[in-house]
Amino acid sequence: MRRVQIGEDGEGYSVEGTPAEAAGLGIMALSGGAPFDLVIAGINRGENTGLANLYSGTVNAAMEALVRGAPAIAVSQDAAYDDDFAFSAALTRKFADRVLKYGLPQGVMLNVNIPVDPRGVVIVPSRGLSVAVAGFDASEQEDGAVLYAPRMAAVNDMPDGDVRAYLERYVSVAPLALDRTSNDAFGELGWIGDVEF
Repeated sequence: MRRVQIGEDGEGYSVEGTPAEAAGLGIMALSGGAPFDLVIAGINRGENTGLANLYSGTVNAAMEALVRGAPAIAVSQDAAYDDDFAFSAALTRKFADRVLKYGLPQGVMLNVNIPVDPRGVVIVPSRGLSVAVAGFDASEQEDGAVLYAPRMAAVNDMPDGDVRAYLERYVSVAPLALDRTSNDAFGELGWIGDVEF
């Protein structure tokens, strides 16, 4: 961790580690014990909709904040924005203001994905897949190690949810829960109690 200057008057910390580690360190060690009103993870370059949010450092940083008792928003924008975060930052500020005013349900964070030229804002379930790993390309390195690079391919798995909304150019807001338990599965998994050891 090191202190960094942000603009003329701002100060922050730069952390070498995963986004979730950075969030946990900030909340638990660098805040001096002060509670957080809100944690915003991002703005990430590239969307994190549907099943992709399972692999997202941005979403998992917000989840870490949620684990630590802080309300959280993960924000990602279309890669076509390149390094221009002005529009997404202004929109994120509006979401932050609303969360600070109205709060979030206990154990719930928001996963916000911002397309180019959005048509509106919708709240939708996290569902679907826009890209997936189609295979791996292997190349031998000078030190004898083999580097496997994922080869991505478009996927047309778009039930109603944040993937479809995002691809239809809506800002998708998916409320993600800390509790990932499938309550519907309990009735179908009664046989587990019969397993002996």
